[in-house]
Amino acid sequence: MNAAVPDAWPALKADVSLFQADDIVKEALLAMSGEEVGPADHMLCKHLMEDAARPIEDAARFSRVAHYYKGVAEAEVLKTDMITNICICSATQEMKRADAFLDRALYNAEDIDMDAVFLAIDAYRNAILLTRGHDLAAECRAFSRLGRVYGKIMKDRQRAADCNKRCIVLASAIYPIPYGADWYREAMAELQAEQKRKALEEEQKLAQERGPILETLKAELAALKKAHLEGAHKLVDLIYREHPPKKEKAVKPDGENMKKGLQTAILHYHPDKNSEAQFGKRWCYLCEEITKLLNDKYAHTKGC
Repeated sequence: MNAAVPDAWPALKADVSLFQADDIVKEALLAMSGEEVGPADHMLCKHLMEDAARPIEDAARFSRVAHYYKGVAEAEVLKTDMITNICICSATQEMKRADAFLDRALYNAEDIDMDAVFLAIDAYRNAILLTRGHDLAAECRAFSRLGRVYGKIMKDRQRAADCNKRCIVLASAIYPIPYGADWYREAMAELQAEQKRKALEEEQKLAQERGPILETLKAELAALKKAHLEGAHKLVDLIYREHPPKKEKAVKPDGENMKKGLQTAILHYHPDKNSEAQFGKRWCYLCEEITKLLNDKYAHTKGC
């Protein structure tokens, strides 16, 4: 009986330490439960969580000595809660610092204070690191704000797009997805705007490249458009006579079933079936124009 008493002391000490740690953690969480949580509440929560570290360590140590496995598990849970909340509080403080640096950079001087901007960027990055694996919504918010800085101030479109894309990808793992959150709407709007800008740039670049080549095809295109107005048979006859397919064994459709014949012609001249590397740009651009005309005629046969 007496021999069992010393073994019970570490377990008792573990329970007392667990009670102390749990009480501190609950007090810390209570500081963050109000409707309006401010910087002072985050600071208090962080300090209380840090105060819980010692009794959590004692609880784990005494539990291991007593082979008190339930105590070890409870200590691990409290430790995880402590680390998570310290990271979240620290991240919130970093976000506040970053916002303050931006205010200083943009509104407290005639010119943008770039030193303050870089400090804000560093603070947002710290917030991202602190929230990673602990608070998805907070990490998304930090990525969104960092994307805003890169896009609106630094004019670095690629980095801004990377941040906004990361924000949206992470948000897709939150349930329900926070479509109504300001940071989500802003990141999505900026990402869509960047995609449109890129698409427009690619179109303009392609138009500049296509222009001179299409000019050399002016006569051929005029003849094709004329045949297009005269009917599907005329169009198909002209195409296969003047611009026979490059693909081997590509035979002109017989014309008895024009709907099926147009499908066959589209397959012969579709840009995806005519490699630029193999046949050259001039032929590929001609195929694009031919396919547009064939698709238009095919669209009119769908109801037939």
